[in-house]
Amino acid sequence: MTTSARMPAVDAMRLLAAVAVLLFHWFADRRITTAAFGWDADDVPRWLAGAGAYGFLGVPVFFVISGIVMVPSATRTGPARFLFARAVRLLPLFVPIATVSAVLAVVDGRLTSLTPAEALLSPLLLSDVLHVPWADPPFWTLWAELRFYALLAVVMVVARPLDVPRVVAAAYAWLAVALAARQAGAPTGVLTVALQYEYAPAFVLGLLLGAWRFGARALVVLPGVLVTTTLLGLHTADHVDLIAPDAVVPRSPTVGAALLVASVVVLAVATRVVLPARPTRLVQDAAGMTYPLYLVHLAWGATLAATLVELGAPPLGAAVGAGVVVLALAYVLGTVLEPRLRAALTRRLWDVHPDATPQPLHAGRGRRAGAPAAPAPPPASSV
Repeated sequence: MTTSARMPAVDAMRLLAAVAVLLFHWFADRRITTAAFGWDADDVPRWLAGAGAYGFLGVPVFFVISGIVMVPSATRTGPARFLFARAVRLLPLFVPIATVSAVLAVVDGRLTSLTPAEALLSPLLLSDVLHVPWADPPFWTLWAELRFYALLAVVMVVARPLDVPRVVAAAYAWLAVALAARQAGAPTGVLTVALQYEYAPAFVLGLLLGAWRFGARALVVLPGVLVTTTLLGLHTADHVDLIAPDAVVPRSPTVGAALLVASVVVLAVATRVVLPARPTRLVQDAAGMTYPLYLVHLAWGATLAATLVELGAPPLGAAVGAGVVVLALAYVLGTVLEPRLRAALTRRLWDVHPDATPQPLHAGRGRRAGAPAAPAPPPASSV
């Protein structure tokens, strides 16, 4: 069984997914390219528009990665500690960033225009609940992530102690219920919000890949991997034209589905790459800056680019300048500020040092009572 939670190739894929989403928003979504750079569709450099055309696929890749890295997190601790760790990882950065984005939506309004009351809902994570646009469109994915964590915490309570085989069973059960309810045309309600049928295949795929990494048998998880990958490919092909329908360049459903499937294959390989040594600083930095890059790239980055254009910078120069600033900001937030803030909050609120040795990852088989447990994995990052 693999016990190391270090997956540097997965961290690299996470950063690439964030960059892909940035390219999509900045250069492939006509509404944003016009608002940020003053470009008409014909003005956007073809190589930039092409690079960003399928960047929206970074979102399902994020969801798959989230499922992968939650397996070691959920099988080495209890539900309360799990939810606390997720909250202290995501919210200390999200709330202030979302607050600034909300102010921009009220004061600036070039990308998103909201009333103060509407904008206030974004940092409170209530925009989707009350059917109000987010101050920054990418924020909806955090709401999906938090619902995934809450559902996983419920599983941890019901199937305590949660081990790898139970993760696999819960993943298959979630997929079956989601598909059955969607096929039956389940009405919108609390259960629909909790099970989030549309994104369940991506999260389930991640859970199965993570379980495979941490001891599940290939014959048990691979059928589910094939089914969920097929569902994601079909969903991508069906929705290519619905995502930013006013795209700068046309996109092919076949190409979109093929790229999504190829990304899943790369992730499957990435989960099997084991590096016993500590990760390099480059890998750590890449993992750390991904989340803040995703949060600031649109409302902050595109607004900065628009400001530079208004000051006389050429659009391509404004894109380069805004890109450098956004990457530098993500680096500082993700590798300097966030780890220190998370450590301080964990010590103060949980009274446990964040680097304390966690509970062993439960393999679910092969250990008699009283026998030494398998080595615990080091902490795995999330979004």
